[in-house]
Amino acid sequence: GTYMLFESISSMRRRKPRRVRVRPSLFRRLVEALPWKMHFPRSKVSVSALMPLLLGMLVGLLAAIMGVGGGFIMVPVMIYLLRMPMHVVVATSLFQVLFTCVNVTVLQAAMNHTVDFVLALLLLVGSVIGAQIGVRLGKKLNAEQLKVLMALVVLAVMVKMLLGLVQEPAILLDYKGGH
Repeated sequence: GTYMLFESISSMRRRKPRRVRVRPSLFRRLVEALPWKMHFPRSKVSVSALMPLLLGMLVGLLAAIMGVGGGFIMVPVMIYLLRMPMHVVVATSLFQVLFTCVNVTVLQAAMNHTVDFVLALLLLVGSVIGAQIGVRLGKKLNAEQLKVLMALVVLAVMVKMLLGLVQEPAILLDYKGGH
């Protein structure tokens, strides 16, 4: 989140794009060496078919274990590892998350019986309304502004999680002793 925030802000401040010629990183060279190259015209990306498959498996695993929406992890993956343009990332992530969430939800409901359907429906209504507003807002923002917003959300979640780790749980404060 911090890297995304500073990278986006510095990119917004620059008037002209810098053309710095550097040797590709080890990661970039490994990615380019993978077989089964494909070109994705809408994303303007040429990459091995293995790359999105492996990254998708990782995101699906994390979504099922931790309950995070796959997009929370997938968006930075698509921006920084697959090098996709931000406006394409948003829509692609939402499309991908749709199927991941449906799959994980059905599995959680069937195997663990842990889905609160009434709460989920209320959240769904709010999400539909928020999505309408978000699409209109997203059309007015450029890619760097969208990255700044994403970075701020990631950082806010990180701060909330850190506070949860260091604060004393409220349940212990209400504990009176006994069984």
